[in-house]
Amino acid sequence: MMTRNGSNCCGASNSVGGVGSVGFAREVDRALGSFFGAPAFVAPGVSRVFPPLDVWETPEAFVIRADVPGIAMGDLDVTVIGGEVTIAGGRERAEHEGVGLRRRERAFGRFTRTVSIDAELDGDGVSATLRDGVLTVTLPKGAAAKPRKITVNEGGSAQ
Repeated sequence: MMTRNGSNCCGASNSVGGVGSVGFAREVDRALGSFFGAPAFVAPGVSRVFPPLDVWETPEAFVIRADVPGIAMGDLDVTVIGGEVTIAGGRERAEHEGVGLRRRERAFGRFTRTVSIDAELDGDGVSATLRDGVLTVTLPKGAAAKPRKITVNEGGSAQ
């Protein structure tokens, strides 16, 4: 299985203002990012792909767990077409009336993330739950993708 990132929540909308060294890092990040195709100032083990997710396989299903903190259930869409599962959603930009905003790091905007599963899925049995900012999508395997035990019978002579 592989993941494909559409537009992400943290891309162009991630703005930080009024902090000198962070502003410089942002400018270098923008310059190097456009050259190398990736952000320059990302801590090891941290991804700018949103939402970050894990995918695992059990004997009966595939499970996708995505971190979507602060995103309401009504702002999430999960779509399954064939073996492609798409998680889409968004968060509005928080407005702060009458205050001097010093820093903005909370992401806002739309995101789309697609995961390709290379096995038959039971599309009617797919379920999704949201709890404490974590979206869990369970994708039951189709009959052809489930492991099955084959009984070995005693046979006659080999030819």
